[in-house]
Amino acid sequence: MCVSLLSVTCGLLLCGKTVADENVQKNINQMSKSLKQVETDVKNAQKDKTAESNDKFVPVMTISFTAVR
Repeated sequence: MCVSLLSVTCGLLLCGKTVADENVQKNINQMSKSLKQVETDVKNAQKDKTAESNDKFVPVMTISFTAVR
């Protein structure tokens, strides 16, 4: 009986680990997509000729984005 209980417990722990790993991977993938979107936004903002002169989006996000990569 103890071996069966141990097997079930180990199985649950492994299952929990797998679920956690899948969640971490999903989060990493989502962060990667978000970073790509920020990169696109920065590139588009650099091309925007109508931006206000005191707009700090590009300089701030360029520094932040460079630090993350």
